[in-house]
This record gives sequence, structure tokens and C-alpha cells, in this order.
Amino acid sequence: METRNSQKRKESDGKQSEDSAPPAKRTRSHSRQNQTPAPPPRSARSQRTPKSRTSRSKNTPEAGASSQAAASVQRAEATSTPAPGPDDAAATPSRADTLAIDGMEASGRRGSRGEAPSGGGEEERDGGDMFGRNLGAAGNALQGLLRKLGANFEDMLPMGMSGMRVKNIISGMKQFEDESTQLSSLTELCELLSISTEESLTTFPVEQVVPLLVQLLGMEHNPDIMLLAARALTFMADVLPSSCSAIVRHGAVPAFCARLLTIEYIDLAEQSLQALEKLSHEHPQALLQNGGLMAVLSYLDFFPTGVQRTAVATAATMCTALGPSHVSAVKDALPVLCNLLQYQDAKVVDNACLALLHIAEAYSKDASLLEQLQSAGLINQAQQLISINGGGSSSTQTSIATYFGMVKLLSTCASGSAAIAQQLLKAGVVDTLRQLLANCSMLTTTGSASPTVAPALRT
Repeated sequence: METRNSQKRKESDGKQSEDSAPPAKRTRSHSRQNQTPAPPPRSARSQRTPKSRTSRSKNTPEAGASSQAAASVQRAEATSTPAPGPDDAAATPSRADTLAIDGMEASGRRGSRGEAPSGGGEEERDGGDMFGRNLGAAGNALQGLLRKLGANFEDMLPMGMSGMRVKNIISGMKQFEDESTQLSSLTELCELLSISTEESLTTFPVEQVVPLLVQLLGMEHNPDIMLLAARALTFMADVLPSSCSAIVRHGAVPAFCARLLTIEYIDLAEQSLQALEKLSHEHPQALLQNGGLMAVLSYLDFFPTGVQRTAVATAATMCTALGPSHVSAVKDALPVLCNLLQYQDAKVVDNACLALLHIAEAYSKDASLLEQLQSAGLINQAQQLISINGGGSSSTQTSIATYFGMVKLLSTCASGSAAIAQQLLKAGVVDTLRQLLANCSMLTTTGSASPTVAPALRT
């Protein structure tokens, strides 16, 4: 009897265990069957929509209905902590997937508000930064680099002539008790001016520097300082033409002319002549009023050929501004200019002819002055220059420009003075002109005339 009762208890316990265990197994397997399929490969995970995050909880409706079985399964899983299977690992979103999903959600929210997509906005902002703030920062960095380079190379570049440096040069030139400092400052100024341009000297203190240089030009006891002062003024007039008026206004022209009328130092005289040549283009009347015409012609024989050309060219430039007040200066210069027609250098002869032509045109109504040209021997020398040999060419080695310049000069003098016209007729100028018109080959080669004389011949 007891044995039968024990068997019945065993059978009832087994049924109870069978009734309790199978439902749990079915619930777990059923929950796995109702899970979402395995996600695509990793490369396609970033394209998952935000709905995939909640798909796992929505795909188990039966597990939610049997809450007791689900709770038991969860307790069993929590206590056992089995290793996650491949399906479970795939169903769990990774960190990259979460970031991608969050980005897509943010993009969707911006799109719903009508904003630009995040990618395009970033590109536009990057472009704005590139052409705005970033470019400005790069420009500032480049400017800083250039300033540093300018500071290192300011001894070689004209842009290094900062305001402080010019102030130091001016301060050094004012040290009249220390001539070595003045000499050093003048040397530095000449070096800077020699490599400068007009653009780099826009802020140069001309009104402060020029009076000092003119004052230093008068230091008779120190020829080196006078030479450097004259050189600095020459460089300034060359590179900065607007400074010529200040140079003339502060009295540099009389100082230059004095160095040419009384030559003590040949280098200083040559430098003064070059300075007058620069000033003659803008201020020829100032040179004439201060005796510049005779100053550049007085001691030509002491200079080399290049300096002689500069001197005669400067005289010809000054003769373009002749007026009634310059008659005395012209009378003194006529003999010198007439003698220059016999020089061997063609450029000296051309410029002398041009100067005489300007004089004749300026005083074409003054018969007395034109007769002074005759008394200075101009008529005889001009006839020799325009004489033609049997072959129809010039008998002298004069250029085409000089030849026709002499013809025009004689024509101007003859029309202004009857005495000169009579002398030309007696000298046989008519036969010379007839040969010139009949068979002179120079009439077909006038294109080679010098540009310095050709404009005067066309008038």
C-alpha cells in the first residue's frame, strides 16, 4: 500500500514538472522565432531607419500576453547569463549605428523645419570660413611674415626705409659737431635713394631732408660731405620728380652752379652737372635765372666725353625756356655753342645745333641778337656743315638731323635779319640749296634723323 502511494506521488510530481517546464521552453523559442531577422551586413547598418531601434520590443506580442512566463524566462536568463548568440549580437545596435541613427533623426528634424541639410550647411560654413575668417587669418599671418622679412632685409630693400630709420638719418645729418656721423648718415641716405622707387618714397619727408642737404652742400671745408649731399639731391630728383620743386625752392640751383663756375673738385662738379640735368626738365627757367646756361658750358674741356654730352644736352633743354630776360645769358653762351659745331663727337654737335636753333626761334624778331649769331661765326660754320660734294652727299660727317637743323637755322636767321640774308647770298648758299634739291641722296634718308632734333625740324 505504501509502495503504491509513493509511486503515485512520484507520478504526480513528474506531471507537475512536465506541466511547468514545457511552457517556458515554448515561450523562449516562440520569442526567438518572432524576433526581427538578422540585420544586413555591417556596411548597410548605417542606413537603418530610426524605427529599427524599437523593432525588437514590438515583435514579441505573445511574450507580452503571457507575462508570468516572460518574467520567469527573464529571471532564468539573469541567473544563468548565457553567452550572447550571433542573433542576439546582431540584433543589438552598435555605437556607430546609434550615431548614424541619431544623425539621421537630427537631419529629419531639420528637414521638417525647412532647414538646409547638415552636410550642405557644413560645406557652406566651411566655404564661408575659407573665404572669410580663415583667409583673413592667413592674410594676417602673411603680413606678419613679410614684416619680419622686411625687418631682416631692411638694409637691402627700399621698403625697409621706415619712418624711424629716416628720422635717424635726419638726426645724423644734423650733427654738425660730428662730421663723421654726418658722413655716415649721408652715405646711408644715398644707398637708400639709389635703390628706391617713386612708390616707396610717397611718405618721404622731402621738406625736412632737402634743406639739410642744401646746407651740407655749402660745407666748403669738407668736400666729401658736399659730394654726398649733391649725390643725394641728384638721386632724389631722379627717383622722385615731385621733389624737384623743393630742391629749387630751397636754393640748390645756385649752389650747383657755383660748383661748376669755380671748379675745385672735379667729382663734385660732375655731380652738380648731373643734378642740373635732372632739374632742367622741370625747371629750366630757374636754371637760366641763376646762370645755369654758362655754368654747364664754361669748362667742358675738363670733363670726359660723356659729361660733355650731358652738359650740352642740358644747355639745349634750358634754351627751350628762353625769354627777353635771358638775352645777356644767351649772348655769353653764343660763342661757346658756335665752337661746339666743330667738335668731333656727333651728339655734342647735334645738341649744340639744337640749342642754337632754339635761340634763333626765341629771338627771331630780334635782329640785333641774330646778328650776334653772325658775329660769333655761326653763318660760316653753318655753311660748311651744309656743303654738298659732287656725289650729292654731305662733305662733312654730320648727321642728317644736324644737317637739316643747320638749314632751318639759316632760314630762321635770314628771315629775321636782312644783314644775314645778304651774307648768305654772297656766300653762295643758293647753289648749295639747288644741289640739295636736285640730286642730294639725303632727302630720301631723313627717317634716320635723331629724335632729339627731329621735333624741332618738323615745326
